[in-house]
Parts: sequence; structure tokens; C-alpha cells
Amino acid sequence: MATPDFEFAIITGGKGNEKGYNPFLSGDNDGTISVEIAKLPGARDFIVLPVLHSFIMSDPKVQELTLQFMQKGYFVSEAERHPLDE
Repeated sequence: MATPDFEFAIITGGKGNEKGYNPFLSGDNDGTISVEIAKLPGARDFIVLPVLHSFIMSDPKVQELTLQFMQKGYFVSEAERHPLDE
């Protein structure tokens, strides 16, 4: 996937462990894609939440963090950003 030429962040689902929701995918995953595949270099912030792929867009925490990023440029705080190096 091409890197956008504007500021962006990534929210992906996962269990926060090495197995994820789907045992047929390697590493942590949201049941459909792995956390590693969701990473895109250049992201200003990155976060993994315990949400399945099909429900990520309707999750209240995801919606809250999306608005937070759009307003302030980070999910939690500037000091707690997790940028993905280009």
C-alpha cells in the first residue's frame, strides 16, 4: 500500500499477545489480518485494541481515538505516540 502524503495513524485489532484471535494467522491479529500487516511506515501513531476486524469501525473506543487523532494528532498523548518509522 502506498504511503499517504498527509498525516495519518493506524488502529488495528488484536489480543496483544502472540496468538491473536485467529490461530491460522501468525502473530497477533484481529481474526482477519495480522497486526504486522496493518503497519504502514510513516504513521504518526499506531495502536492495537482488543477488537475483531468486523467490529472495529463500530467500536466506541476506536471512534473516540479516531476523533482524538483528528483533533490533536495522537491517540492518547504526544508523549505516548507510537510512530512507525519510514
